Amino acid sequence: MRSLAYAQIMKTKPGIPRRALAALGVALAVALPAFTATALSQADRSLPQGRSENLPEDRLAELVELCEGCHGPGGVSTREDVPSLAGRPADELFAEIERFYFYERICPDVPVDEKDAAGGHMSMCNVTNRMTREEGKALSSYFEAQDG
Repeated sequence: MRSLAYAQIMKTKPGIPRRALAALGVALAVALPAFTATALSQADRSLPQGRSENLPEDRLAELVELCEGCHGPGGVSTREDVPSLAGRPADELFAEIERFYFYERICPDVPVDEKDAAGGHMSMCNVTNRMTREEGKALSSYFEAQDG
């Protein structure tokens, strides 16, 4: 049984051949599920999955040290060009990590040592692009638990 919308189109658009309308219907029937699946996969995207759900403590310590190089001890920044991480909600921090990972946020390239730019630079996108989902979640939880 044909839909009411199809019947209305056929009544109001007599110049459109029935074959063209049938082809349009088939195209929509094929494209809509693919479009929906793509939209869902983009909504569910995240950093790549790691090897295990439990991040080793030594790996977390390495990542914390890397973050603290710019964001300050315990995630409390003293720099104007780098925000503090301490005490911010883990979900918010992880969302920002994902935004850097997918280049949805400008990736600042800041000197590691604000007093000596010759000491090297660090880009948030470069940092997050080497990170797994578990590492991002663990870092977010760590900094949420710190006093800001």
